Parts: sequence; C-alpha cells; structure tokens
Amino acid sequence: MNIISITLNTIKLNLKSKAAFFLEILFPIVLIFVFGTVLNGAMDSSKNFKDIKVVYCVSETSNTLFKELKEEGSKLGIDFVKKDKASGIKAVENGKYTCLIEMKNNKINLYKNSNNEFKAELIEAFIKTFLNRYNTMQKILIVNPIGLKSLNLSGGDKSFLKDISISGKGNPGALDYYAVTMLTYILMYCIINGMNSIAGHTSTMNRLICSPVKKSEILIGRIMGATVFSIMQILIIIFFSKFVFNAYWGQHIGSVFLIALAESIMAISIGMGVTFIFKDKESISTGLNVVVMIFGFLGGCFFKLSNMGKIAELASDISPIKLINNAIFKVIYANDFSLMPVSIAVCLIIAAVFIAVTTFSYGKEAF
Repeated sequence: MNIISITLNTIKLNLKSKAAFFLEILFPIVLIFVFGTVLNGAMDSSKNFKDIKVVYCVSETSNTLFKELKEEGSKLGIDFVKKDKASGIKAVENGKYTCLIEMKNNKINLYKNSNNEFKAELIEAFIKTFLNRYNTMQKILIVNPIGLKSLNLSGGDKSFLKDISISGKGNPGALDYYAVTMLTYILMYCIINGMNSIAGHTSTMNRLICSPVKKSEILIGRIMGATVFSIMQILIIIFFSKFVFNAYWGQHIGSVFLIALAESIMAISIGMGVTFIFKDKESISTGLNVVVMIFGFLGGCFFKLSNMGKIAELASDISPIKLINNAIFKVIYANDFSLMPVSIAVCLIIAAVFIAVTTFSYGKEAF
C-alpha cells in the first residue's frame, strides 16, 4: 500500500510541474514539427532507393541469378556498378558506394560501410526478400512445376518492392526520422526525473525518510512513479506524431515502446544514482543536462551519423542513444529485431548498476 501511495504521489508531483510537462511532452512535439518541416526537403530523397549505389562482382556460375536480382533492384532505383572485388571493397571503404555484393556459386557476401549502415540494411533486406521469393519459386518448380503457371509473375506483380517489410518507405523522411530521435533524446532527460524523485521534492522526501516506511518501498515507489509518467510521455509523443504529423512508426509499435521504456528506466536510475553520489542538486542538474545534449548529438538525434564525419562516427559509440536509435529504426524499417534485445539489455544493465548504487547509498539522512 505504501508503494502505491508513493507511486501516485510521484506521478501527481510530475504532472503538477509545468516545466516538466513542457520539457518532456510539448517540447519534443514542437521539435519534431520544426525539424521535420525545415529539413523535409533535405531528406526527401531518402524516401526511396534512388540515392543508393551498389558495386558488385559476380562469378559466371551465378550470373543468371544475379541478373534477375539486378533487374529487380534497378526497378527500385538502385544503381549497380561492376568492379573486381579488391577495387569494390576499396570503393565501399571510401564511401563512394553503399555496399559491395559478391556472388559466387549462388552464394552472396555483402560488404558494408558503417557510415552508410542504414542504406546497407535496406539493400540487405531487399536481397533477403529476393532470395526468399526465388527459393520459394525453385521449390514450387521441383514439387509442382504446373503450379507455377497459376502464379501471375508478369508486369507489376513481379516487383519485390511490396515484399520489403518497410511498407513503401525506403528510408525515413524528416518527420519520420525526428519523431524517433526526438523521442529517444527527450527520454534521456528522464535522468532529471530520477534526480527530482530523490532530491527535487525536498520536504516530501524528508518526511518519507523520517517515517517508518521502508527505504525499499520509497525507492520502488519513486521509480514506479517516474516510470509511469515516462510511459504517458512515450505514448503521447508516439501517437501524436503518428496521427497528427503522420510520422511513420512501422508495424511493431509495441516493440518500439519496449525499447523506449527500457531507455527511460535507465535514465531514471542514472538520475537517482548520481544524486546519491554527488548530493549537490544544482551541479548535478547542470552536468546531466550537458551529458544528455552530448549523448543526443553523438546519438544522431539532430543530424544523421553518416553526415557527421569519421571522428564523430567513432565518438558516437559512447552514446547509448546511438544503439537505441539504430534498434528502433531497424524494427520500423526492416522488421529487424536483432538490436532490440541488445539495446534493452544494455539499458537494463546500466539501470541495475545505478539502482544498486542508490540502494547501498540510501540512509536516513535528509536532503
């Protein structure tokens, strides 16, 4: 009962704070609109495959299969250039091409440049889709060759575009991109929520500390209250941007929500732990704001990482937002869940570390 009361009290305090409401709900919506509108023209060409250049090297035995793959890719606007493997790899490393496709004995190797990671993922999704359909046709041919005649493979029906799990969007447009990145950026400010849960409402916290309520109940209630507020924040931003701005969130909003929730729990836990370590609220608040801004910049929240140069690309690995953004974009645009468990695990491990710090540091002293 104490936990529920503390949880409800924390939610009420967060809702009463006009500054928190503006910063964490209205502000990201405004940023999505501003960035999405201003940069829409600059990112418009990324909505299809027409800016993707691929270099390839193919053996004679695989030439027939690759000819079909190239034909389908060209219909989507992919530009194919033939080179030998060595010069092809070098061209990809230099960023002149998105990736290198090597096909030998009907087996495909894909060489990608991390600076063009998202476009390379699209190519990989396209190749997988093509091969899955090709293999299906081969099996039908073996088992029931007459059955192929009943399939309409002519004209537009043969296009693989509708089979790619991105529902017609090759890359996010400006509104699509910033709907995701402004969500993950603003969720890092849950660090401040975590800090305020401990040191923000001083009189309330001091009464709780001096009361017979167990410290575990206070901590659980504070974490749950801040988390429930974050859930409201996530849902409002996602659905407002989806239905008002028409931002694209894919077919797996539940998975996106879980990744975002893990990030908010991590941020809340960091805020709590840091508060116990350093005590000085004013210095903590300033320092955390700077850290969040750096993480946001390096995480690709304001500009695509591929446009930030190699040094920034390497430095971006220190930002957990980079991993979170990549995981969400893969889920939305490629139905690829490979980074989802990794990003959630990283967030929860960091959260567990700071919750442990909070637990061991928690005494009866007043703030």
